[in-house]
Amino acid sequence: MRIRHLVSWITVAGVGLAALLFQILSSEPPRIFQQIFGTQNSPRKAILPSTLSLRQLPGNQFSELPLYPKNIFDKSANEDRTSKVSDDEEACWKKVESQFLPNEFIDYSRTHWNDSIGGWYFANNIEHAVAPQVSVAGRFLYGLARAGLLDGKEIERNDQEALEELAEVSAVDPTNAAPWLYAAIVEARGGNTRQASRFLKLALSTTRFDSYLHEVTTAIFERVKTEGDLVEAVAVWSRSPIPNYTVIREFVRGQMGAEKIGLMMMNDGLNPDRLVSDLDWFPIEYAIGKKILDDVGSKGRYPDHQSLLHIKAQRSPISLDQSWRALRENCNIRSLAPIVGEIQKHLSDHRQTQ
Repeated sequence: MRIRHLVSWITVAGVGLAALLFQILSSEPPRIFQQIFGTQNSPRKAILPSTLSLRQLPGNQFSELPLYPKNIFDKSANEDRTSKVSDDEEACWKKVESQFLPNEFIDYSRTHWNDSIGGWYFANNIEHAVAPQVSVAGRFLYGLARAGLLDGKEIERNDQEALEELAEVSAVDPTNAAPWLYAAIVEARGGNTRQASRFLKLALSTTRFDSYLHEVTTAIFERVKTEGDLVEAVAVWSRSPIPNYTVIREFVRGQMGAEKIGLMMMNDGLNPDRLVSDLDWFPIEYAIGKKILDDVGSKGRYPDHQSLLHIKAQRSPISLDQSWRALRENCNIRSLAPIVGEIQKHLSDHRQTQ
């Protein structure tokens, strides 16, 4: 099984929610993660980081980008640590952890998550990964999983089933380039270049790129009501699978229409009204789109994803910077209370405008 790398992420307002709380290091799993995932599957230690970071998985590498700090850790016990946890950080985390109270957030949310995405997506038990999907988002992500293109979820690969799922998604959501594009990648991988070319043309005839992660993060965070709920929601999202985006860059390199694909992947990030990352836009999608534009020598002037995070942070409705500083200073989970209310208001406002 491939080792999965994970950096604390959920970059709302330019500094990640997960970066508020979690960097994955060796040691015993905190009690809260044992409650959520069980001892064997939980992250081994969480601390309070001091740097901006984005989630990273092997299929979505950004080795040439300067943003990523060197404190990127794997959650596997077989991976060597490359940094040490300071005594102050560990003491602060232990203090925060001691403030967690048992709650029913995971159990309360599970049925909603199963309906909106699918139980297989959040399940640790691989046997649950074959459940039929009822939502468009669930079917798309399940199709990627079957194709081996969903980083963080490994199930038995079946390209034919993957293509069938992606075709169903395209039929329901015909203006979305993502299912056509991934179908083209699967066909090209199987040597069916004519069908791959056909699917790429269909992708280029669409108007947007949507990998349905909006549905995933909304489903996770819309039921958060307390600071403890927020931490558990962050833990769930930080372990959630995401599409392999770098295969898109590799596939469209040298293809006609690559620039349009890149721009569609950047579109949410370029929208000035989409301010909250991981809820309104996804920096990893933007970054891959920007690299595609760089590959084709695009003359368009666009900020890199790090700059865009900071630009949007100035107008974000979520006050992560202040809460982050307060959490590090007093190690009190109540420092997260403002974020809870702001996230709920933001999601409510978004629903009203749809």
